[in-house]
Formats: sequence, structure tokens, C-alpha cells
Amino acid sequence: FRTVLDLMQEEPEFTFTAARSQFYVWIEENDPEMLREIRRRVDEGRWGLAGGWWVEADATMSGGESLLRQGLYGQHTLRRLFGRTTDIGYNPDAPGHPASVPQILKLQGMGHFVFTRPAPHEMKLPAGLFHWEGIDGTRILAYRPPQVGFVIRDVLDQRIRRMLTVTKPTTHEQMLLIGVGDHGGGPTRENIRSVAAIRSQPGAPILQYSLPERYFESVRQQSLADLPLVRGGLLHHAVGGYTNVSALKKDSRTAEATLITAEKLAAVGSVAWQNQYPKAALREAWQRAIYQHVHDSINGVSLPSHYETTARDAYGHALDVARRTLYKAAQKLTWEVPAEDPKSRYVFLFNPHAWKVTVHARQQYYDWRPETPICVEDEQGRTLPHQWTENTIH
Repeated sequence: FRTVLDLMQEEPEFTFTAARSQFYVWIEENDPEMLREIRRRVDEGRWGLAGGWWVEADATMSGGESLLRQGLYGQHTLRRLFGRTTDIGYNPDAPGHPASVPQILKLQGMGHFVFTRPAPHEMKLPAGLFHWEGIDGTRILAYRPPQVGFVIRDVLDQRIRRMLTVTKPTTHEQMLLIGVGDHGGGPTRENIRSVAAIRSQPGAPILQYSLPERYFESVRQQSLADLPLVRGGLLHHAVGGYTNVSALKKDSRTAEATLITAEKLAAVGSVAWQNQYPKAALREAWQRAIYQHVHDSINGVSLPSHYETTARDAYGHALDVARRTLYKAAQKLTWEVPAEDPKSRYVFLFNPHAWKVTVHARQQYYDWRPETPICVEDEQGRTLPHQWTENTIH
């Protein structure tokens, strides 16, 4: 970010886009002056706020609630720090996008989407710019830049020549992603020199520094009725990532499910039985969990040390918060149930789901005997089947 801000002072036309709201929270915590400088560039229209998610997440490995939290925390952060949200979904490096994404993005305020994967050799599309329809019928405007590299890091003129002669763009106006990308920063001074050199060539295409929102504003000035329609998921790229580092994926799903259950019980309890709702702790737990849904992490292509420390600890933190929240809310509820017999021991079993569940429940007692009277009932007072068995722990 420091390099980009310096380049903006050197090149008046230069623009930049960063797509993870988590970045801006880090800057807020570590360098408030830089955040003020970024805010000025945003207001000038030179720094783009695309993405709207907490991180550039893998949408196939993440649960639905996690994708909702990506937009909830991502857009809220942009509004809090910059006074605005974005209408540009931006996830170029993720390996695939299921058919639920259009609805999720649209409800999060994003009616446009930029991606690069799957690539043309993995999924053929009728055009680079198209209407993308999700499983519920929601449509957004999606764009896959010409495949001359994930991002153009060098030799810009050669890539543009290849785009014009080999890839055959499907629309007159194209958006190209240039710079180092997610491996160290944005556009470089060499990129800027390349743009100037191409502009000086006779017959060269018109090059403009721009932002994703300006691209979509421009194409929307034209007729969109003739754009092709693509239904279903945009899949697949790097399919090995869907099974790689399976222990991490299990931790991810466990954290998601436990956080959802904990929030439900704590939220209902805050209204029905005066339970304290730990809003800040749950928000941080969700943010720690969905940060690990960044595509390189959850797809198992990061360094082994990442999974041995950062990812493991993040999910551990999220699970600890979720379970403590869950147990406290349930315990508080048990205290609200009047005891009919003060001499008895009471054990409560909760079904946190919205549907009926049939399971075998087991409770261990050390000092009771088969002749000890016992009553097992549901919430309606109906007797449930039960029996004594031998202790399994001595």
C-alpha cells in the first residue's frame, strides 16, 4: 500500500484497487495516517474499493453462512472506514464459484462480479462479459478478463498484442488486471513505463488507468440485452484443492456449524431468558474463521507451517468462543427451569436444530444403581425410552 500511494504521487493518472476489507482493518490498527491517505485517494476516485468481502474467499469450500458473513463484515468495514460500500464482487484468484454466489452477492449490494477462474481451457464461456444466473434466478453482470495471465506483471505490450490477435476479445472495451497481484503488491514502475511506451506507438489501443466500477459504468451505457446468459456454477479450477489438507476443512466446517448453533441459542436466550449475548466475541470468532477461507488457505496450497500454527489456532479460537457461548446459554436456560423435586438430579438435553432429531443420548453416573428411580421426559412431559447399562468408566 505504501508503494501504491507513492506511485500515485508520481503518476497523476495512476489508479489502484484492493479487494479485502481485512486489509483496511489492519491499516486502521497499525497506521492510522496511511488510512487517512487511502481515504483521500478513495474520495478522489483513484483507489477502488472492490470485493465487499472480508477476504477473497473460496466460495466452494465455505459454508453459506460464512459467505454471508464475508459480505456482512466486509461491506460494514467499508462503510465504517470510507462511508461507502461497493457494488463490485471481485474474486479473481479463487478456483471456482458455485451457483449460489449471484444471489449472495446481489443481496449484499453487489450486482457485478470479476473473476478469472476457471480459465477458458477449464470452462468455455460465450463471452467475457455476460449475465450470470444463480440457482434461484438472480442475475448479475459477470466479467472474465481476457486470459493473458492472471495478472500482467511484465511485458505489457506483448500481452496486449496477444490479447488482440489470439484471444479475440468479445467486447470493444476490456478490463485488464496489471501488477504483481497477490504475490507482493499492485502495479510497478515498470508497468507504468510500459503503459506510457504503448501509448506513444502509432495505432496503439487506447489505454486508461481505471477502476472496476468505471468499467461496469461504461459497459452499462451500452445495450446489455444482447449479452449471453450463463446459468449455474463457474467451475472448476485446481480441483485437488477440494480434498487437500482435509483436517483443515473439517475444522472449518466444525467451526461454522458450532458458531451458528451458539449464536442461535445465545440470541434466543438474550430475549427469552436474560442470557448475555457476547456480540464482540462472536464477531471476532467469525472473522478469525472466515479469514481462513481465503482461497490459498482453505484449498490447502499454503505452507505447511501455516496449517500447523495460524490456521489451527484460528479455528481453535473460533471453536472455543462458540462452545463457551453455547454452554453458557444452555446452562442459563437450565437454571430457569423450576425443579419439581429439590432432592433430584436434573439433566437437560437440547436439540439446537430447526428439525427433529433421533439420537441415542448417554449420561454417566458413578454412584447410582439400576434400582435408582429415574424419569426421562421430553419438553411435553412425555416419557422417553431409557435403560440402565454397566459403567464404561471405572
